Amino acid sequence: MKKILSVSLATVLVASTLPSLSFAATNVGQGEVSSIAPADHAKNVDRNAVLEAVIKDPNGSSLKTVDFMEGFTYDYASSNNVNGFFGTSDSDPLTSPLGGTAFTDSNKGEAAVADGNYAVTDAQGAYPYHRFEVDVSKHLEAGNEIELSWQGKTSAEGKLILSAWDYTAGKWVVLEDETANQGGNIVFSKVLADSKFFQNGKVQAMVHDAAASKDAVVDNSKFTMAWFTDTQFYAAEKPEVWTSMTNWMIEEYSKGRFGYVINSGDLVNISTDLDQWAVADENLTRMDEANIPYGVMAGNRDVVNQDTMEIDYTNFWTYAGKDRYEGKPWYGEQMDNNRNHYDLFSFGAHDFIILYLGYGKVREDETIQWTNQMLAKHSDKNAILVVHNYLSPGGYRSQDGTYIFDNVVRKSPNVKMVLGGHYFGADREIRTVTDPDGTTREILEVLSNYQGKDGAEGYMRLLTFDPATDTVDFDTYSPYHDDYNYFEDGSDDFTEGYKLEPTEAVEVPAVRQIATDYIAVNVFTDDVIGSVSNLASGNKASVEWNELEPLTQYFWYVNITNASDQKKTSKIYRFTTNDAALPEPGEPDPDEPIESSFPDIIGTKYEWALDEIEAMVARGIITGQEDGTFKPGNSIQRQHVALMFTKAIDLNKVVPPTPFADVPKTSRFYDEIMAVQEAGIFVGNQNKFYPIEKMTRAEMAKVLVVAFDIELTGTHPFTDVPANHWAAKYIGPLYSSGITAGKSKTIFDLNGEVSRAEFAAFMYRALEYKEKNQ
Repeated sequence: MKKILSVSLATVLVASTLPSLSFAATNVGQGEVSSIAPADHAKNVDRNAVLEAVIKDPNGSSLKTVDFMEGFTYDYASSNNVNGFFGTSDSDPLTSPLGGTAFTDSNKGEAAVADGNYAVTDAQGAYPYHRFEVDVSKHLEAGNEIELSWQGKTSAEGKLILSAWDYTAGKWVVLEDETANQGGNIVFSKVLADSKFFQNGKVQAMVHDAAASKDAVVDNSKFTMAWFTDTQFYAAEKPEVWTSMTNWMIEEYSKGRFGYVINSGDLVNISTDLDQWAVADENLTRMDEANIPYGVMAGNRDVVNQDTMEIDYTNFWTYAGKDRYEGKPWYGEQMDNNRNHYDLFSFGAHDFIILYLGYGKVREDETIQWTNQMLAKHSDKNAILVVHNYLSPGGYRSQDGTYIFDNVVRKSPNVKMVLGGHYFGADREIRTVTDPDGTTREILEVLSNYQGKDGAEGYMRLLTFDPATDTVDFDTYSPYHDDYNYFEDGSDDFTEGYKLEPTEAVEVPAVRQIATDYIAVNVFTDDVIGSVSNLASGNKASVEWNELEPLTQYFWYVNITNASDQKKTSKIYRFTTNDAALPEPGEPDPDEPIESSFPDIIGTKYEWALDEIEAMVARGIITGQEDGTFKPGNSIQRQHVALMFTKAIDLNKVVPPTPFADVPKTSRFYDEIMAVQEAGIFVGNQNKFYPIEKMTRAEMAKVLVVAFDIELTGTHPFTDVPANHWAAKYIGPLYSSGITAGKSKTIFDLNGEVSRAEFAAFMYRALEYKEKNQ
């Protein structure tokens, strides 16, 4: 089976007009609406709900009005009025009437949320299709906008067609089609505004694969990545240069010229200059909208405050943090809000991990441990390491470069290439490393930076890999000048060895595929919940939505009008109310909420844990992050749990010390980890502690019960906890003692990750339990 590059190809369709049904696309850009409350899909929301959102104008202008509007979403997650069917057809499905086999319960679950779990139908020599029938009769009225949304994929070189049933003509009408190049992920978003697509309130849509049949072929073809770096002066002085580069990348990517783009830092020149960040944001947003898979990292210019010379990631996080990339099909794991991250994708049989290390903290133990763990986790993939300050002209490594080479490159056999910028020039060096098994590998280190002199505008690199010859060819091109190769010494254009794993040919089967990740029909009504006027950009807008029905799901969205009367619309959010009684008229308001020690608690979905977090701060157990935030939604690491235990309680040594292989004495939290090990709270796994791994809810149950001497009695109602599971004996006591109520009344979620807010609350409740029962 050929593996495919995960490339998302977005298609926004233009609908025809209809007097009784207007429409508006959901066109809010990255970061324009944030800090939504209640959080999307929130449960147990008060029936007198407060809707909140931080609204930002891309140009920093004030907002004329922010309208909170009622919406609705028909999808499987809400179990309302969606019927799905799958099937195959020997002839083009567009010539066939409505048909197919009803989706199974499993299919419905796979298509309920855009989570990478697909309802898949394959066909050999036939056309697979998915058909959806949605009853929108309750919302088919003047002023409402009906949007069809589908996300999914097909096989490599597949062609997907989106169509709708024309009830008047009795036939399928093609709305749009997309042909996959090196990958198959596709998003269709279509607003239906013609009455011929509706009958008795129902709409019919179909997505099917219509790729031409072909014999199996051997995939040993060349493939290309693009690389741009150090755009700092373009952001500061010549934005037209960056625009030309982005234009070229969008056009060439659409032609299949390359499949992935690497950036090695210094997006801007002055880290605190928001005008420069606006230029960066515009270009990155255009790449997002073109669904080009790419990775960025912070260079020194992005994060060093030129006034104080201190490292400050605030603006990088705002414009290039994890929120920008989470959900992208190629985006892997990240550390510290995208300071470090990796991407995963494949060309033919060749899998890659591209791992980025942000400037300023590459030599920290935590960074090195995380990097080596991620490379080991993906040891079967070809690894490219991207470090901003690595190689200088003449082939000399920087201090960061030397440290990374000794502590990462030497220890990770899948690393065969390191890319960097920072220093003006183009150079390369080949190092030979002997691995523990006695084999040797060559490391290709490459410097690329063309922004340092007049005339060196817009040059970028193309890396073309040839699996047949185990080589990689570097070309240098400037879309701005339409010119190849800036330097004359041959450093721009060269070919070096690069042995790909695997190098064997892989057959591509002639199989068509349709895979649905998510299907929904969204309704944007014209019913206003409340409005806020004259809001400064970046401020919070809020309105009340009172006297809601108990245990009912509600949907809402935001319409934004700026000072120039330009309008934008957000996506639709949802929440479910609780069944608490509404307060009697005249009943006094609750006490004022306490002030937070951290700026990222109040106004977020984690505000429920504010009291517990502040109590833990008062006890000296929590101090927050280096940037003054708490990051309540981040999953808590095992080493941080160890640290909190040493601050919360006196630990007795009950077992002999047994050092962990992955926690050297030089580790930042060595003493704390050994303390919890000797206290019998953590035992590790196969002589490893996994310090930066995330704490699961099952693990959380055990360590809290052991650390706080919670009596091993009590039962629980959770149907997802088998009686023979190792954590079952801890979950009953944890539930009975009131420390956790589960994810729901019947679900505990054994393998779910525990957020920092959740663990703070759990530990505080455990402390209270211990104090009451001593």
